[in-house]
Amino acid sequence: MAWTLSSLKTLSLLQLCLAVTFFLSGLCINLIQLILYVTINPFSDRLFKKINYYLHYVICSELLFLAEWWSGSDCRCHVDKDAMKYFGHEHALLIMNHTYEVDWLMGWIVADRCSVLGSAKVYVKDMLRYVPIIGWSWVFSSIIFLRRKWDDDKEHIDRQLAVLADYPDPVWLLIFCEGTRFTRAKHEASMEVARKKGLPELRNLLLPRTKGFTYSASRLRGKFAAVYNLTVCFDTENYAEPTLTNMVRGKKILGDMYIERIPMDEVPEDESEAAEFLHKLYRQKDKMLTSYHETGSFTQLSGARELTTVRLPRRFFSLLNTTAWAALVLTPLVRSLLALLLSGSTVQVVSGLLVVALLFFSMYKMIGLTKISRSSSYGQTSRKRE
Repeated sequence: MAWTLSSLKTLSLLQLCLAVTFFLSGLCINLIQLILYVTINPFSDRLFKKINYYLHYVICSELLFLAEWWSGSDCRCHVDKDAMKYFGHEHALLIMNHTYEVDWLMGWIVADRCSVLGSAKVYVKDMLRYVPIIGWSWVFSSIIFLRRKWDDDKEHIDRQLAVLADYPDPVWLLIFCEGTRFTRAKHEASMEVARKKGLPELRNLLLPRTKGFTYSASRLRGKFAAVYNLTVCFDTENYAEPTLTNMVRGKKILGDMYIERIPMDEVPEDESEAAEFLHKLYRQKDKMLTSYHETGSFTQLSGARELTTVRLPRRFFSLLNTTAWAALVLTPLVRSLLALLLSGSTVQVVSGLLVVALLFFSMYKMIGLTKISRSSSYGQTSRKRE
């Protein structure tokens, strides 16, 4: 019992150190981004983008540290080896199912190992621009923020897609076509819509919203080389449930990602045909997820093509970056807190404890941004792999 309590205390202290490092280093990067945006961007937009690629990557790599080094989580890729030669060397529009708290982080792991994480882009809700550190960094990084009103979003999307098409580094633009993360209540509502429209019902996914995809594909044709169709699921029999809380607690999560490369010219130009193309992709995704849940394989029951299983090599930058920032940030902070706590002044001691409590609260508040209803665990279990 004593060992368990001691371990929990140590773990909590390390969690706090990670949180402090992320917050303070992130704020420093945000400030640098702001300064460069004001001083360099007006004269050389391209130079600002090249520098900001690395600044944004510094922030993202600290979250990668949490996944890859702190919790030991990983992602197995199922890919066509002929398609792999394109990864990291072309602009691509990515489509991924939005089912889990950390599906996006599995995407980041793959993007990092293909050397494109600094220029990985995504469609996100407009409110996320106000989230400190990652949201503020997105503001400087050509992320497409949506208000969920087409008349307001259309012109903004046009401008941003033109910016991304001219980016100096290969861009991966991720779109969650379901529009929101899976929960049982959302699934029931979505399938009611499917019945009314005479569309096939899906067991594991929400109906895709086609307008964002069809419009993006039409604007990116000739500029982005391909669509990457990503289907992600998690081995929850042998590893932890895919939540950010489990990662923070140091529990290993293992994702499986089936990746298909579809040349952009294979996406129909007609809007209604492109919408049907997307629906077919999601129906196949649904079959693959059902197969995975029941057999541990994407292909066994779905009729999908068997692809090569690859574990892309983990890079060391996230470890080196986070360690360096921890040393830079924590050393003066710990000295200051110790001075407060040992000062003998009640006011200073209370102030020090409040700072610690505030940091813990901030860490768990940020984790809370990724949480979804407990009902969303539907479809997460899978058979134990042999």
